[in-house]
Amino acid sequence: MCYTGDQVYRIDTTNVANIELVPNITYVSSTVWTYIIDDDIVINGWYFLNGEPKLYVRDTPDASYACFTSKIKCSECGMSYRRSGKRQRKNPDEVYYIWICRSESDKGAKACSAKSIPEKTLKKCCTAVLDLSEFNEDIFLDKIEKIVVVGDDQLDFYFYDGHIVNHKWKSTARTDCWSDERRKAWSELHKGKNFRKKDQNPFTGYFRCPNCGGNFRRQSITYVDGTKFAYWHCVNGTSYGNKSKLPEETAKQFIADAAGTPEFDADTFHDKIEAVYMTGTYEATIHMKDGSKIVRTWEPLKRRGHKHTEEYKEHMRQLMKERWSDERKQEMSDRMKKIRSEKYWSSTGK
Repeated sequence: MCYTGDQVYRIDTTNVANIELVPNITYVSSTVWTYIIDDDIVINGWYFLNGEPKLYVRDTPDASYACFTSKIKCSECGMSYRRSGKRQRKNPDEVYYIWICRSESDKGAKACSAKSIPEKTLKKCCTAVLDLSEFNEDIFLDKIEKIVVVGDDQLDFYFYDGHIVNHKWKSTARTDCWSDERRKAWSELHKGKNFRKKDQNPFTGYFRCPNCGGNFRRQSITYVDGTKFAYWHCVNGTSYGNKSKLPEETAKQFIADAAGTPEFDADTFHDKIEAVYMTGTYEATIHMKDGSKIVRTWEPLKRRGHKHTEEYKEHMRQLMKERWSDERKQEMSDRMKKIRSEKYWSSTGK
């Protein structure tokens, strides 16, 4: 309850626009209670509820509400959306705002599963629906009564003149944040030893593909006999035509030879070598930090098979004999004869 000079009004704290006059109270409250808000503010809200959008509580100079406050409604629970801001870690001065259902914000996703909307996306949708070149708060408040969020990709705009516009939307927040500068910084961070952890492989970030520019990834295999084998390959090899696989032991021999050491040494490798580019023709170009280049080649990997024991071979023979009994052989023979008799053979035209 809020008391003004000569009337008593009830204000819904969850919705600033829900202001109503309390009936059957006519005393002058200013004589018994110091009023909290001016009559003009309440009257503006009263006129707004009676179809006068121009007289609205947001028009007061002390109002700190965003233009979307109480305008966005949830189609699932009926609650209004609220504004939520989070400061960016990279730029503390920048605040990223989204609009989230009040039920989900207060009680969690189990209470309401309505989709949140980035404020920038919301303004783009309003600009498109209102056919404007850029978002204008005054025009929005003057024409739009409310926005109902439906599902994951639809906004229903309710105009004061009575018509409704259904607008499809898709969040571009993730793509918008990846500017060219940020992509380049992220790429450089993950390419070199600046990103390398203490327990990380010394080759991480140094083996690269000249076709796509991405890093090679390490793949390890443990065979049945317990031996381990590791090789490096391009993560985009299928798309960019680089299917070469460089064995890690072969790479260590290349690096030791290029660095002038009898065996591979990680510290010497990092001090002398900038990067190693490997092509799909099994050729490695070692870029030294002094500007020189050394080219090495290697043989494609051969598929390693597993030699079966005589006991295993005998077991498989007996298994196949049991599986292919005389009855099953006859059944398969009859089935194939039927298939061939019903099939059209282009060679005979039958």
